[in-house]
Amino acid sequence: MIVKMKFINISGPRDDIDRVIDLYLSKYEIQLESALSELKTVDNLRPFMEINPYREALGQAEQFTALLEDPDQITPDTKLGLDGMFELIRNTSTDYQSLQEKKEKLKILEELDLKEYQLKVIKRKRVKPQKGDLFVVSPKENMYFWGVIINSDVKVCEEDGFMVVFILKDRAESPADTSIPNSITNLLIEPAIVGKWYWNKGYFYNVGISIEIPDNVDYGFYSVGRRKYVDEYGNTMKKEPELVGIYGACTNQGIAYEINYELIASGLI
Repeated sequence: MIVKMKFINISGPRDDIDRVIDLYLSKYEIQLESALSELKTVDNLRPFMEINPYREALGQAEQFTALLEDPDQITPDTKLGLDGMFELIRNTSTDYQSLQEKKEKLKILEELDLKEYQLKVIKRKRVKPQKGDLFVVSPKENMYFWGVIINSDVKVCEEDGFMVVFILKDRAESPADTSIPNSITNLLIEPAIVGKWYWNKGYFYNVGISIEIPDNVDYGFYSVGRRKYVDEYGNTMKKEPELVGIYGACTNQGIAYEINYELIASGLI
């Protein structure tokens, strides 16, 4: 159907054109005409040559949309105004860039030799770690995290000297810090079973403080070979625990790799 259209002239500040179009013209079908060909007096008229200000934002939006699963099945949210859409694209772009940087750092971590990300030696000390002992671990220079021994009486392959430890998100000021972590269940990495050589080599350093470990701490391990949840003794658990690690003793690089992985993932390094 052919609909008769009206020819109108719009003049005003150049910076206000987006608001006028959004408020008055976007609800109608419009056809743009060149002012140079329609106006009688064009001596002082110059064409508006600015590049489309939405081109970059539109390109980013299309890029992010293509990353979605079945994007054609997603209904766009039309409630956002122009400012809201720009803010959403900016925030998404920032998050995406941060994610790409983390992925690149994790890829580099996988290729590094152990000595390049091993825990820092704090102080070599032969101790007999006990349940409830607080210790610190240093993945980077002047960066310390709290750790706590949950169970100091664990056997691995019938050998003594192993224990369950939690590495916490709470930071310590230094190896001489005498404060107490806020929570022993706010973990930086999964529960781990380690040997006392972590202390003998100086990677873990007891600060001389011991705390009481509640009996109701809900932790356990997943046995990959048996495909079930077990406690530190290998006994089958009836349900999935709240805090889960992988069953087995950590290797020479296990704790160091897991901590560095989490630090990268959380944006701390």
